[in-house]
Amino acid sequence: MNLAAPWPVMTRFLFLGETLAGALFCLWFLRRAAKPDDASSRLWSITLLAVRMAMAVFGVAFVMNALGYVGWRDS
Repeated sequence: MNLAAPWPVMTRFLFLGETLAGALFCLWFLRRAAKPDDASSRLWSITLLAVRMAMAVFGVAFVMNALGYVGWRDS
């Protein structure tokens, strides 16, 4: 059951908040992450790359939602 369905504007603001929270979490992770010893440096670099990509996706989703592109399948 979608509680926000009757209010389309509310769903957009809710999605904006969720994407902003996701981007802020990624930023927090990147700033707080300490590089481990050389034993797992390859895995660590892959993890950091994935977090950076996730942050980029959150940023694009935030901007597109703020500009009103909510129905990507219709374009």
